[in-house]
Amino acid sequence: MKRGFKSIVIMVLLLSVTSLAVAGQWPQLTDRLEKWQGAKEVVMPEGVDLFADPTLAPLVEVLLDQGYAVLPQGPTEKGLALEVRETASGKRLLLKRGSDNAILAMEKVATEPPAPQPVVLQTPRKTAAVHQVAAPVVMSQPHVLSVQHPQPVATPGELMFEVPGNPVQIVSWSAGDGVELYLLYHDRLQHFRSHGQYFEPLESFTPAVDVSRGLRLTTGDLNGDGQPEIGAVWSEDVHDVSEGTDSRLHSWVLSTEGLKPISDDLQGYIDLSDNQGRLQHRQSYEAFAPEIFPLAVKKGAVVVGTSAATRTSRLLYEAIDWPNDQQALVWNDDQRLMLQAHAKHQRIPGTTLLTDFGDYQGPYVSIPLKTPEYRSGFSASDQVLAKEVVLSRRLEKKGGAVYTLIRGRSKGLPLMGNASGADRLVKIDQSGNGLQAQYPFAAVDAFILDFAVFGDPAQAVLLLNEKEDGTGTSYLRFQRQL
Repeated sequence: MKRGFKSIVIMVLLLSVTSLAVAGQWPQLTDRLEKWQGAKEVVMPEGVDLFADPTLAPLVEVLLDQGYAVLPQGPTEKGLALEVRETASGKRLLLKRGSDNAILAMEKVATEPPAPQPVVLQTPRKTAAVHQVAAPVVMSQPHVLSVQHPQPVATPGELMFEVPGNPVQIVSWSAGDGVELYLLYHDRLQHFRSHGQYFEPLESFTPAVDVSRGLRLTTGDLNGDGQPEIGAVWSEDVHDVSEGTDSRLHSWVLSTEGLKPISDDLQGYIDLSDNQGRLQHRQSYEAFAPEIFPLAVKKGAVVVGTSAATRTSRLLYEAIDWPNDQQALVWNDDQRLMLQAHAKHQRIPGTTLLTDFGDYQGPYVSIPLKTPEYRSGFSASDQVLAKEVVLSRRLEKKGGAVYTLIRGRSKGLPLMGNASGADRLVKIDQSGNGLQAQYPFAAVDAFILDFAVFGDPAQAVLLLNEKEDGTGTSYLRFQRQL
């Protein structure tokens, strides 16, 4: 009898050792399991046998020890689900809520199971209260997404969140102890807030028209009240068999108080920066019209100037007023940056920055050709009816400098080869009469779709994706300077 009792005690202690070892290996996951108030059931990940996997097998014991029913692969509406996902930073174990697939925890999967640590027995402690987040304005239930700690190559203090869906643009600024983030999707604009290790969705705006793709997101304080406004631009791609695809623009200026539009559909490119707003329309067979109109806020609504503020031979996203209002930093035809004088619209000699910014392929507009072109022959299948014009990558002013991104990552050859290389942000400063490039932030082994720079000293948040076209898994990565 004594031997049997001792055996039971030893088994209990061994289970305790296993549970504590797993808790040390995956603290976020075990914490979410303890705090879960729903159905005590967990669906196993697809294609992974947890019982045979030496790294993940201890997790099954922890689930059973906490009273969870372990279910085979399949859907669950009331419980939780585990998923093992391969990312650019290695294998990750995800804990999801079955009702809406919200990610509750994400942990790095070690290549080998860690050795159990010595256990110090102590009196049981009370389970911590569930963290409550403020209820969002539109969404009925907030989804708390998890934090992924980057690999050791990242700078200290960096955080990375997996983002739902496939956003294409971002604007952001610091607010109190958190960060306000606005992400442009192909069908909506979504407001998020990051605070500590939580990432919370709030209100959203959905265009009243049937848009196809998100194009541009900018922010500025048009009326100088300290509350930023947001300019969002979408494309409605109209397909015609005889004329090709035509990208019709839809755009709004929105208040950040509830994401309410304060303009009509302006049907053009919007650019908000500092206390200024600009609007540029398209032409039937051209990506843009030469006239740029000013935007202003009067009595709470956006008003478009009746006469053009300037005429240009460039799309407004290709230039930014810097370092003063007499000059502009512009992208030239070779995708290099240079300074241009506003008065004469001419390049200032000696100011071309000979930095390789890489081949950037971002949001684009499709423009019908007035006269069809032909690839090789003259058959209908050889006709080219439209061209795609890629919008320039972001130029963002901060602290007297300008930031943009360098595309150093390649997607590899079609049907073979993996993506390789790294993208990074670059800081453009004046150097004498010319320009110089500096690299204050770490490079990343993923495609930077867009970015925002905020705070003092400057910090960055990167909108990343596993694929260059933005159709892969999306992440937000917060960076501090090296």
